[in-house]
Amino acid sequence: MTLFKKRSFPPGLLYICFAELWERFIFYGTLTFLLLYLTEVLHFSEKGAYDFWGLFIALAYLAPFVGGYFADKYFGFFKATLLGGYVLAAGCLLLAVTEKETLFFVGIAIILVGFGFYKSNLVNLVGTLFAESSAEKDQAYTFFFMWMASGAIAGPIIFGLMTTYIGWHAGFYVCFIGVISALVLLQVKRHKINFKSLPSVPRVSLSKNLLLYGSLLLLAVFFDILINYYQTTNLLIGLFSFCLFVLLVIRTMHYSLADRRKVLALILLIATTIIYYSAGLQIDGSLLLLIKNHIQHSIFGWQIPVTFFSSLEGVFVLIISPVVMIVMAKMTKANKEWSSNAKVALGLVFAAVSFVLFGLAANYAGVWLLPVLLIVLGTLFLGLADIFEIPIVMSTVSRYAPTKLQGGMMSLVLMCNAVAGYIGSKMGSLTASSGSLQTYHAHEYVQVFLVFALVCFFFAFLLFLFKKFGARYLQEQRVLQK
Repeated sequence: MTLFKKRSFPPGLLYICFAELWERFIFYGTLTFLLLYLTEVLHFSEKGAYDFWGLFIALAYLAPFVGGYFADKYFGFFKATLLGGYVLAAGCLLLAVTEKETLFFVGIAIILVGFGFYKSNLVNLVGTLFAESSAEKDQAYTFFFMWMASGAIAGPIIFGLMTTYIGWHAGFYVCFIGVISALVLLQVKRHKINFKSLPSVPRVSLSKNLLLYGSLLLLAVFFDILINYYQTTNLLIGLFSFCLFVLLVIRTMHYSLADRRKVLALILLIATTIIYYSAGLQIDGSLLLLIKNHIQHSIFGWQIPVTFFSSLEGVFVLIISPVVMIVMAKMTKANKEWSSNAKVALGLVFAAVSFVLFGLAANYAGVWLLPVLLIVLGTLFLGLADIFEIPIVMSTVSRYAPTKLQGGMMSLVLMCNAVAGYIGSKMGSLTASSGSLQTYHAHEYVQVFLVFALVCFFFAFLLFLFKKFGARYLQEQRVLQK
């Protein structure tokens, strides 16, 4: 809280951050819960569990494109966020009160619809607290990301404890209570939130409200169908992503040349999140199963829940973020701010280093203590990568995207994460055991992790190479004046 006051952020930011904490709590809690629940309770094969896991991620990040469109066109960011939050709460409540397999899939589908209206619109609200081109947005999004990290830490830990001591579905009770409290706080404190650049939207008629609720119902049905046929949906996900991308490009054709250049530069920057996020997802996927099946993770006889390791990344983000915020603020004040491309490239370098360390941990999995230390160190570098990747891309989109495209562009960030979910699950499935868990081939994990490291290094090099191009198209004045 001291840091919050010192940075003089608008008071509304804290309420939005609290709401985001619960979104990340639900997402990462469910993500770490899924692989274990599918394999241990529903008796999926590891490959089948990876397929479902990847589909969940893909749909969770594709759905916000629809939510962003409705927010841009009809309802605005704030109302769309509230609506998505209450749908999300309904899905969590359903999963909390039932353990029937059919209703489990229905509850997951409802949660995905809630993500569609809650996730991207909540992110957009942060940018609207500032003037459109405010340099403070980078610091605000870093602060926002600290709360995201808090949710990412708490979700796996709480789900792990609830699963161990109460039951598999108990974590969803916490999710329901948390997201409802965040929504109530947003509504009660709405009069204290000063949105400086909130795009205006037309008044919503009854017919458009009916259209929205009908769309929510259709989305829930669509997602439930996809989830029940998860093994045959990979091509559909790819085609759907491509169609949404083309739709966004078509929408930009009537804008000015300067705006079209900004959109092009933003798309190229956003595309790098596919590489980063498909790598980062291994924390909740292949790395988690590596620890669970092949690395000793007990202390004095107490078996540490493997979901705890998923929370380490967020812990390091919380520790490091305040230092990064202070450094960034000083650089901005001294007119030495780096370009957006350079910041994201640095994040990819840190990610590459982390996966080199994860590869070493897999190679020495049979050695006592060493692989755990390597994983902790690798997670530290991945936390650094988070700070220079996710909040910087969000801030850049909020600062430079044409006003009427902000919802769509922020949703594009999430759509790229959907593609990354598919890639990440397929890469992770290359490590899936084909037989007994006693049959362990370290080179499968090592190869997958080192591929991620090499790809991250390569794209970091490209971003550094074209940083001036990006700065010119985005019209980043501080960078161009150097």
